[in-house]
Amino acid sequence: MYAVHSFYIIRATRILLSKEMQNAQRKFLKGLLLQVLIPYSALVLPAGFGLVFLLLINKWDQKFVQPGLCLIATHGLLSTLTTLLVHKPYRLFFFTLCRRFIFLPVGMLPTFEIMKHSQILGLKVHTIDELTTLPNVRKLGTQIHVTKF
Repeated sequence: MYAVHSFYIIRATRILLSKEMQNAQRKFLKGLLLQVLIPYSALVLPAGFGLVFLLLINKWDQKFVQPGLCLIATHGLLSTLTTLLVHKPYRLFFFTLCRRFIFLPVGMLPTFEIMKHSQILGLKVHTIDELTTLPNVRKLGTQIHVTKF
């Protein structure tokens, strides 16, 4: 019912909205539809077939029930992955978090990058300690956080 109502609203307000807004609404609705259908098709359909199978064989043996419970347990992970794949703002924020906490903290440059930037700016330094002296930091124009790998 929600999907039908959403399509109706988009069709009814087509005259009042600009092309950009119509495209944004269409893109959002496609993403929302994918976000609902992917977990549904990976969770509800197999679980439904499993339930029908259990009713047909009239056995509630644990070896038949456990795979269905494992499938239900993956629902949260699948929903999260779908959200990250479908919606760009969530995906960008996730990659920012990965960069910050896993790969390389934001604002931190590896030693070789700092040395490369100092050479571009014309600073004559040979070690990181020389680079991080106050006059050289002022010449770079930014505060440097040094990491030694």
